[in-house]
Amino acid sequence: MKAKIYSNIAGNLIVKRAPPTLRGQVVLRRFEKDKEVFTLLVFPTQSKNTIFSGAVNHVLSEVPITERLVAFGGCFTLESLALLRERGAEIFAVSDFPWTDEGFTVIREAIASPIKFPPKEPNT
Repeated sequence: MKAKIYSNIAGNLIVKRAPPTLRGQVVLRRFEKDKEVFTLLVFPTQSKNTIFSGAVNHVLSEVPITERLVAFGGCFTLESLALLRERGAEIFAVSDFPWTDEGFTVIREAIASPIKFPPKEPNT
């Protein structure tokens, strides 16, 4: 899942760059009071968009470690949240359902599987 990276964004411009579904949360943070610049990481922001740690790791590898980060996304997995918090990112998400990378993958594969229930064992 690709993310857009916006570098050198002044605090007063973050609300304008924030996805519409998350602007209400961003306004409450009052970034305009910060004098520093930020790097925005904008992942897909619908609640159905689960952001896995691999995608976050990939994006973080492209951003210098000294940057102040703000991340936007649909639903970050617990592992992806940990990676972002490790870098000190401020995180805004549409959903905060506590998926893990593995847990979401298992559920997604079960739903997509043509076999919904295990076959019954024959009576012997």
